[in-house]
Amino acid sequence: MDHLFKKLDTDKQKRIINASLYVFSINDFKHALTDDIAARAQISKGSLFQYFKNKVSLYIYLYHFSLEQLGQQVNEQFNFTERDFFELQYKGIELKINLYKSYPYLNQFVIQANTETNPDIACAIADINDNTKRHYVQKIYEDIDDEKI
Repeated sequence: MDHLFKKLDTDKQKRIINASLYVFSINDFKHALTDDIAARAQISKGSLFQYFKNKVSLYIYLYHFSLEQLGQQVNEQFNFTERDFFELQYKGIELKINLYKSYPYLNQFVIQANTETNPDIACAIADINDNTKRHYVQKIYEDIDDEKI
């Protein structure tokens, strides 16, 4: 269903993504209301469900999207041969600032998603993390020089 979402103009996509990131970042899954997402995105709730099958599919889409954005920033900004811990930390902060400009609630959403207690969401997030997130963390920090620490 999210293929219909990808056909929307980018401004509308961004409104829906940012509204969803906001609502899901300040609430746990159970208390995040699709009514609030639709209102904040300035669309009808029915439109939201034209693009996503249900709240779970929206949440999972957002998590994948968030990791894609993070991964893209990592690939563009990180020097994978850098070994200085503090330089890597600086680059991490820079990455978050750049993401914040387009998606202000993305980092908070990722943090919230990783503390989610809803069993279906928690299981899905764990599966996604096993396949995606660890790769970048290992790649960035595998040869770190800890002499300055």
